[in-house]
Amino acid sequence: MAIHYPAGNHAVAVTGQALSKNEYGTSLVLDVLPLGGEFGRKVFLSLTDETGAPSKFVDKTMAALQLLGWPGPDFATLDSDHPACYSMYGKQVECYCQHKNDNERWYVNTGGGSSEPVDRNDIATLNALFGRDYAQRAATTPAPQAAPVAQQAPVSGGVPQQPAQQPVQQQIGTPSFDAARAAQAAAEQPIPF
Repeated sequence: MAIHYPAGNHAVAVTGQALSKNEYGTSLVLDVLPLGGEFGRKVFLSLTDETGAPSKFVDKTMAALQLLGWPGPDFATLDSDHPACYSMYGKQVECYCQHKNDNERWYVNTGGGSSEPVDRNDIATLNALFGRDYAQRAATTPAPQAAPVAQQAPVSGGVPQQPAQQPVQQQIGTPSFDAARAAQAAAEQPIPF
């Protein structure tokens, strides 16, 4: 797939869904169409890895399913062939397009990346690697003026997030979508000092 859409956030509508299994594990595959766009894309929500164990991305997948209003808990209802399928057709959500190796990769924007706390060993390593150099630079180089927090782009998983090209319309009857957006908006507010 060649690059067509710019990297960043895009409001999309779901146009199809299916559970899929390959050598990498089981995924929910969503067909999406960026609003105002002409070319559909696929979003892979990983559920298991190649061993059948929960994917390292399962937390992001669960957050995406909540944004899409899936009530759970039966994963069979995610498959479009299931008689009691929870259809996501027409649902709108914000996705992030990333460019990698001249291709687009699409992800549901769940509002933040996961991280682990830093321990004393990590800090000691950072000090050993950069502490002396930083102290020398700080003593000889004037500090640049920091941009106000409100003007900095939020970061999700190390990737700067850009505002959506078009606003995502909230889904009626999906309180988890509204709650997730409210939490994301609250997280993006500058912290008063």
